[in-house]
Amino acid sequence: MPEIERRSLLEKPSSPRIHVLADRQTIRWKNRLIEELSFGPHPARNDVGEYSTGQYYIASFSDALVDIKMGCVVVNGRDVWSDSATFTIMHGPVDRSPAIVADGDQRFLNLDAPPPRLAIDGPAMMISHWGCLLGNYGHWMMNSLLPVVMMIDEIKAKKIALIVPTLPPRWRDELLLLGVPESQIVETADQYVVVSHLLYPSTVSTASNNYPAPFGLQVFDAARRAVAPSPDLPSPELLYVSRVGAKHWRTMTNEAELSAALEALGFTAIYPHDMTWAEQIAAFTKAKVIVGQFGAALWSIPFSPKGGALIEITTSNYGNHEYAAVANLMEKDVILIGSEPTSMVASYHFDFEAPLDKVMDAAKAMAVRYS
Repeated sequence: MPEIERRSLLEKPSSPRIHVLADRQTIRWKNRLIEELSFGPHPARNDVGEYSTGQYYIASFSDALVDIKMGCVVVNGRDVWSDSATFTIMHGPVDRSPAIVADGDQRFLNLDAPPPRLAIDGPAMMISHWGCLLGNYGHWMMNSLLPVVMMIDEIKAKKIALIVPTLPPRWRDELLLLGVPESQIVETADQYVVVSHLLYPSTVSTASNNYPAPFGLQVFDAARRAVAPSPDLPSPELLYVSRVGAKHWRTMTNEAELSAALEALGFTAIYPHDMTWAEQIAAFTKAKVIVGQFGAALWSIPFSPKGGALIEITTSNYGNHEYAAVANLMEKDVILIGSEPTSMVASYHFDFEAPLDKVMDAAKAMAVRYS
């Protein structure tokens, strides 16, 4: 579809249209990556040493049938508009998309009654995504808040509303902190609705997480401006990001031992799931060396200064490159330290042990380098 002018997003289209806000970008790895038992293909290991971020766009639809919880548009009952139409196979249809039914290897919509039509004056932008509904911080920041930040002027001017499922209080509070007028937040408990003029930002998929582009960092700049942390909040230079007490399915069985060893080295452990946004921002503000298990809390890396190091503890069956990629955008040394699961319930539900010697050797070396 051809590129259209930004202001035409506010005009209801007669057919689907797309506006490109940022074209594909090529990101070169900075040759600052060290791998210790890292598993699987990694962009930093290929011959080119770079990756493409893909294209960032906002699509515009008239009378759109929306699965507001999954974050997609059902075009004709069988076709799904999203950055990756595989989601109904990956994440449905049983619990997350109950009206999506199977026909061989295809999926189609089967609603018992016509979906409600939401009465919204003007265009409404959808920012929901299955990951953010599960409380995933990384998806919320990069897949939901980024389009809000990019279109904040139009939202503040009440030219665009936000159509969302019922939000956790924290998500609603953060939208308000960014300057979204409360009147522009339209929540619905219905999973399937019809929106007269829908705006669909491309980051409802996970593409921007796996292949982050520099323009995505503007959401962190906006958060810094919106949330002024108190100077009394802790801002350590050596930081350990813990998942103890968080709701998750990937358990580091020797984390208490690792945490104690890092503390003896001068690292401060933080528990982002128990912290306010201001506390999280402050905790990363001066961090020179960051140690953590792969997980959404590492998406706070852009709150830290450029340079320094990330030591990521990963596993052979689950790790990916998104945290190394965002650390690369922040010009950090990245050390990936891998291990194997010790017990497995499912691909996303398992226990593992961190290789303590390797983690501590890397932590000591990076603490000295950036002291």
